[in-house]
Amino acid sequence: MKNKLFRVVGGVALSFSLTGFLYAQTTTTMTTTTKQVVQNPDGTYTVIEYPVGKEVMVDLMPMKMQGAKGMARVMRAADGTTVAVDLMGLPADASNYYVYAVDPRGNVTLLGPTTVSNGMGKATFTTPMNQFMLVLSPKEGLTTLANDTPVVFRSSVPTGFAVVPTAVTSPTGMEKQVGISTPQIAYLFFRFSPLSYYLNQQFALPLNDKYSADYDKFSRPLQYPLV
Repeated sequence: MKNKLFRVVGGVALSFSLTGFLYAQTTTTMTTTTKQVVQNPDGTYTVIEYPVGKEVMVDLMPMKMQGAKGMARVMRAADGTTVAVDLMGLPADASNYYVYAVDPRGNVTLLGPTTVSNGMGKATFTTPMNQFMLVLSPKEGLTTLANDTPVVFRSSVPTGFAVVPTAVTSPTGMEKQVGISTPQIAYLFFRFSPLSYYLNQQFALPLNDKYSADYDKFSRPLQYPLV
């Protein structure tokens, strides 16, 4: 009888020791996000940051206008940025073109119009912005740029400058992971161990009846999220 009782007490102690160890562990579910650089391969996104005190020459690339050329001289100072636009080789029927600055978030700001005469146009603007690209359009009042927005010039990326990336948050994996938690592991360890069976047989503990509903739940742990 003593040996049997000793085995029971020893088994219970071992079971609780292992259960405590399992509870001491932490189960963590992590969702990793990364920032992804968005840059259109067709050159429709060319935002750069202009340095203070240095004039930057920016080519304005014509969109479907044979022989047209454009240049912008951008000078950033402590109190703002000056943008001087110079266009040439424009169609004879060209009228006003509106110059817009587009920031890294895609916000469109009208700098002003440039009047075209004899196939040429010049204008100078000021803006408090320091990161932007230039877009010229015959349409006034633009607030956004879309695929069908009429555009006649876009700024290119000057040599030696890097595009300012627009950052978007995207998941790299599943947002919800499933598995089995540490408390469930501890319960399963004891619930379906030989010790549990032995105690049930020796002392008629109502483990099977009391936890019959839990058995069905924990026997399919992958259907439940981590807790």
